[in-house]
Amino acid sequence: MAAKGFDNAFLSIPISLPRLGESLLEVAWDFGEPLHYEHFSLVMNRETKMAFYTAHNIDRESLISLKRSSWKLDPRVDLTYQAGPAVYKNNVWDRGHMVRRAAINWGKRPEASQANRDSFFYTNANLQHAKFNQDEWLELENWLLEEQELGDRLSVFTGPLNTINDQPYRGTFIPSAFWKVIVFTLGGELQCRAFLMKQSEFWDDHDGKNSLNLESYQVSLTQISELTDLYFQVELYE
Repeated sequence: MAAKGFDNAFLSIPISLPRLGESLLEVAWDFGEPLHYEHFSLVMNRETKMAFYTAHNIDRESLISLKRSSWKLDPRVDLTYQAGPAVYKNNVWDRGHMVRRAAINWGKRPEASQANRDSFFYTNANLQHAKFNQDEWLELENWLLEEQELGDRLSVFTGPLNTINDQPYRGTFIPSAFWKVIVFTLGGELQCRAFLMKQSEFWDDHDGKNSLNLESYQVSLTQISELTDLYFQVELYE
């Protein structure tokens, strides 16, 4: 059965996928059509061979623990436009999950297992420095699964910040930063939290999480749109 992908009716108020600006549409794979996986969707960038953004749903009440799967290429995307194993070989760069597998392993076991396997497609990876991926970024991802204020049902958007100053690397580019947008409801009203973290700030940092104040990386959704050329539904900016 085909994966349905990101569920825009997951929250009590429908949440649509972001719209690509003109600059992104010019380099989007398959004219910006989303690829759907179990519990998440993403849109690919032909230039970087990675996703512009990912979108996933989290049901924190039914999360289960599963063993890691193996990384693989997605046969639906031309291999010319996927950054595969060679990009991550023998270096300091992690295959950073844009959609964290632990966040989508929910539901009945077959469904959670499929989500777990789907999270290991290279289309869901990006170049994250090991010190950043396993430290500060992980701290943000842990907060997302543990913070009581957010509630149990979340819709989350994640992606790289690619700029003209990004360093070319093995046929792709090293993103200068990563962003995450968390959407939930509180008292029946939509809530949105946006974060932006520059990975270059943490390359020489061995223990950042112990001194990390996540609030200092919180930004407005408008800033995310200005930096990425991605546009979210109007209600989220309010």
